[in-house]
Amino acid sequence: MPELDLFQRALGLQEPWRVVEEKFDAEQKRLDLRIDFGKGSKFPCPECGRRAVRCMTRSGTPSAI
Repeated sequence: MPELDLFQRALGLQEPWRVVEEKFDAEQKRLDLRIDFGKGSKFPCPECGRRAVRCMTRSGTPSAI
């Protein structure tokens, strides 16, 4: 099983979410995973539940997980 698939399964990610990149730094004891979704993926509206394409995205680093 490819590493990215293993991370996806361990995190319980479901379509449209997927792990697209991993970076491991043994010296810093750090594992960074980049999670993304395919172009045109639809997500449920938090208010009405209707599925729609998300038009704005941003990339960021969380301060804590």
